[in-house]
Amino acid sequence: MIRDPRDGLFHLHVFSHATDRAPAEIVDGLRHLEGRHVRFASQYVGSFQVYVHLAVDSVAEAMRAGNILWPAGVRTETSSEVKVSRINGPKRASPRYSALVRIRPAVDPFHLLDQLDDAFESRVDPETYWYGAAVVTGRGYDLLVDLGRPTEDELLAAVLEDLRGVDGIRRTDTSWADLGVNAFRNEAS
Repeated sequence: MIRDPRDGLFHLHVFSHATDRAPAEIVDGLRHLEGRHVRFASQYVGSFQVYVHLAVDSVAEAMRAGNILWPAGVRTETSSEVKVSRINGPKRASPRYSALVRIRPAVDPFHLLDQLDDAFESRVDPETYWYGAAVVTGRGYDLLVDLGRPTEDELLAAVLEDLRGVDGIRRTDTSWADLGVNAFRNEAS
């Protein structure tokens, strides 16, 4: 884990798979944690059903956060950032439609992050084209890319054309969300 130099915090990305509780119920159950550790949470469609972005001061605090998430119904696979994009980190913001893409690279992940930054830098606009990325720890993947667009069709094009057009990507795992459904973001973050 590394601290993001922009805010001095450790950022963790939590992917929760199917549990005995509905994904929307889990996200709603996390709302009371806003301002503590949870920076963002939403239901997604894909290989995970709930995504949570945590920002913490220490590894010990990250461990305690896991104890807070469990009673809310989050059964997790957690990744921590190792190197953050020079543009944005994942899930710091996004237009309404969101894709979280976990990538297994065919090349060095640090080199691929630089290539992705080069490919997306001119496209980024906080209102219409969100891109954030990081080299992360993870089971089966080394990069997490966060793409956001104002429409579903634009988001699909961003994933299938813009992202997959970058050389060095071996395999992807993409999950999708309409953030207008039940996402929440800690505005103080």
